[in-house]
Amino acid sequence: TNFFIRFENFQASYVEGYLGNDLYELPRDTIEIEFFESWTRGDVYFSEPTILIGVENSFGFPVRSKTNILSIITADGDSIGLESPFIDEGIDFGYPTLDEVGVVKTTNFYFDNENSNIAEVIGSNPVSVDYDLDAIPNPDQDTAIRGFLTDSSYFRVQVEVNLPIHGTAVGFEARDTFAVDFSEYENVDYIEFKFIADNGIPVGVGMQAYFADENG
Repeated sequence: TNFFIRFENFQASYVEGYLGNDLYELPRDTIEIEFFESWTRGDVYFSEPTILIGVENSFGFPVRSKTNILSIITADGDSIGLESPFIDEGIDFGYPTLDEVGVVKTTNFYFDNENSNIAEVIGSNPVSVDYDLDAIPNPDQDTAIRGFLTDSSYFRVQVEVNLPIHGTAVGFEARDTFAVDFSEYENVDYIEFKFIADNGIPVGVGMQAYFADENG
């Protein structure tokens, strides 16, 4: 006798076994670097810049990164791609074993001077980092690896840019403009302009202000 069972609206709280190799697509995002937001000229050299890829993973099987985009956007509007063997080959992330169900494994991977061209791209006056990373489960397609997932498993990626102020600055200049409306003031005897500088960088700062009319 032949028979079959049909499940409709099937849901599971726990699944174990070889769970395939389908790509997990993660959203594209951008990190703003405010240090160069008002840059006009000059150079700043950061001795030990890093880009951190931080991952939280509670899926119980191997996961490897797939980098679609990891680029530095410069103050001139150029896009410079970060180069590294780990971009080409991927980064392997930690994962809980079968006896660690419910555990979240954290992996912090740093792109630095030793494994990438980050010194070159960060030295180009960056204003943002554009990144698009995906995750490949069971990247080696080893069916002998038994993994698991639960109805609460998740995978989270966080990207950070670290620019330690330990380096040099040569002719660095920043400029900003803001509007002042005097239309509501009449019969003014005098005006006082106050400049307040809050500087947390061990570099001397000189300031020059210009007053422009409606024609610039």
